[in-house]
Amino acid sequence: MQLRRYLVVCSAMLSLSVLVFSPQVTAAPNTCSGGQYTVTFDNGAPDTTTSPGNAIWKYTIIANQTALSSVKQAVIIIPRPVTPFHVISPPAGNFCAELDSNTKINRGNCNGFVVGNTALTRSGSTLKVQFVTLNTVTTSLVSLNVVSGSASSDVCVNTDDLNNPKGIPGPGALGDSSLIFQTFRRFERTNNQGQKCTTDFTLDISGNVISAVRTCGSTQITLTGTPFSQILIDIGNGPEVLRQVGKDGDFVEILSGQNSSCTVYYRNVQYQIC
Repeated sequence: MQLRRYLVVCSAMLSLSVLVFSPQVTAAPNTCSGGQYTVTFDNGAPDTTTSPGNAIWKYTIIANQTALSSVKQAVIIIPRPVTPFHVISPPAGNFCAELDSNTKINRGNCNGFVVGNTALTRSGSTLKVQFVTLNTVTTSLVSLNVVSGSASSDVCVNTDDLNNPKGIPGPGALGDSSLIFQTFRRFERTNNQGQKCTTDFTLDISGNVISAVRTCGSTQITLTGTPFSQILIDIGNGPEVLRQVGKDGDFVEILSGQNSSCTVYYRNVQYQIC
């Protein structure tokens, strides 16, 4: 009887390692269990509004008070094609690298890498934890581990079918590959009506503008920009040479003239940012 149980568990864990690192699998329950812990993927989707350009993956760990007090960190194993470069925080490990020599999480796995987070927020009988990636990372299955000691951890598994165990939804796939490694630049200004305006530029790896979105109060518009080629630019006092400028990378701002605070120039295109 003991031998049979051992074989079933080994078979289940082997299936998990294969399933977790397959980005083909996208459907899974938002809750999994491991040891004394139950973990829920909050809201069933990453938060892409709190931090522009990023995706925040939030999880809740549920257990009794004693078990919660022993939790040291939550660790996810993220599969290919996602890479450590797509992870904003906490710092990601490398493919093939284990979390540490005690827990041995991810040992020998070159199809995934670990991200461990010790910043756990206690709320009653739960712990909250989050991971931040670029918003080009999309949902698929990941493996989540709850570390409760120097050499003690529990793999969180949805065991509705022991022959086909599942992980939990997380940052396990990529969206449009043309947007990978994009960068972002935010400008905040106040317009003539006293409204706070926020303009977010999204740039691809070559520095091309993918999108420019301006939000003033409750009004949001997508900016197209106005190309210009002349050296002389009218900044409110008639045409004059582009001068007294401030630079932020390739973005240029005119520091004098009535339109200065609301205009930026990028690669010969003018954008009204408030």
